[in-house]
Amino acid sequence: MELIRKARSLSRTRTTSRRLRARRTCLPRQQYSNDFHLVEFPKSGITWLTVLLANMCLRNGGSSHRATFSSVRSYIPDLDATPDTLAHEFASPQVRFYKSHSSFEAEMAHVIYVVRHPLNVMRSYHRYMTGLDRYSDSLEAFCNHPDFGIEAWKRHVHSWCSTHVNFGNRFLHLVRYEDLLSDTTGELRALARNFGWYFEDDAITRAVDLSSRSEMREQEALARQRNPGYALEFVSAAAYEAAPRSVERRIERSCRDECALLGYES
Repeated sequence: MELIRKARSLSRTRTTSRRLRARRTCLPRQQYSNDFHLVEFPKSGITWLTVLLANMCLRNGGSSHRATFSSVRSYIPDLDATPDTLAHEFASPQVRFYKSHSSFEAEMAHVIYVVRHPLNVMRSYHRYMTGLDRYSDSLEAFCNHPDFGIEAWKRHVHSWCSTHVNFGNRFLHLVRYEDLLSDTTGELRALARNFGWYFEDDAITRAVDLSSRSEMREQEALARQRNPGYALEFVSAAAYEAAPRSVERRIERSCRDECALLGYES
């Protein structure tokens, strides 16, 4: 039975790899000047930011609705899951947001790029893939995988943050997940200030409360309770197991330049 399980997991891994290689860049079916794209390498923390932004905009526009773990895609669609979708247009500020894992795409004029320390990205992505039974090997092997691992992360970072990107006609705002965790309100204010959005203090404060990690965990628990087939865990309270020292050294050595570029010490 274990051999059968591993064979099925390997098959799912190969299928996921093929989809990643074949995946075209997803764009909304119609683009507007007030479109903003939230982009990340998988498992860098973008889901939380989408809920924060949706609640902040809803509150600021006077809506009594709230974005939850289960409803946020009705406000900020995931273009990888539902391509050619037109996003909800918020009232204040008058913007649309889209979520994507895309590498650099020239037609995305306004980008909010979410990053996370590569060691934690790899640990989170590995746990996610093994939880879906799409991968069954070790974290060390995962880091070496050409489509999921550390080289894929580096390519993604360079595609958005390298000097070949013409920032004369497109704009990128970097959000580090660790900064969003430690100073959520400050990071949201910085984002609003950079793009010229006005938010009432109450809109920001209330959005942070409605989108807290504990709230997100409760919302995902409800989604799991009401969906018998739900097997994911996006908002985990469990601590990561310590990474093997060989993995830490590999990432420290391989990602030194990228970590410096993103403001990480190592």
